Amino acid sequence: RNGTIYGALSIALLVCASSLTFPHLQSRRDELGCDAMCYGSLTSARSCLSLIGATMIGRISDLAGPKGRKMCLFLGCIASLVGMVIASKTFSIQGLWLSMIPVALLQQNFSILKAMVADLHDEQSTPAQRSSSMGTLGMAVGLAFMVGPLVAATLLKTFDQANALGMGLAILSMASIFILPDVYQKPKEEEEEQQQFAESI
Repeated sequence: RNGTIYGALSIALLVCASSLTFPHLQSRRDELGCDAMCYGSLTSARSCLSLIGATMIGRISDLAGPKGRKMCLFLGCIASLVGMVIASKTFSIQGLWLSMIPVALLQQNFSILKAMVADLHDEQSTPAQRSSSMGTLGMAVGLAFMVGPLVAATLLKTFDQANALGMGLAILSMASIFILPDVYQKPKEEEEEQQQFAESI
């Protein structure tokens, strides 16, 4: 249960960090002259990179042994931080693209955490317990998507302020990964069963 709580905390902090900039993104795009074609291309490229990244990071986390999932979680937090740093240091359409790439490609923490929580459940765990853990992760993400934009819209007046707070939350998310319990290496049959369960959720 502690693994689920710590995982929910980590993903909530990271999602909140990313969503803090949402209320200010439109005004920033307008300032940079990012029109409908620019925004559409940016969104399509993000979706394409996310698809590639989900496959790549998921495979790495499965093959890298017991520490592989944590390694991929750290990589996702670092990618988010890199994207925020690029966004804070550049003021151009090229900067928008560069800040998007590492996040879209490498930040797959929600999927990794679902697989990690599935790994943490042993053979005595019931389907209800596993579903409860997945639901807790989903609830944490949903709450973070609500809280982040609300805080940014009411308390943070500029994109730079929201981005700076987001970097702080991303660092806290990374720190919380250290307290996640380690997972053991499952036999292949059990691993396939857990993966099918995580995908069904």
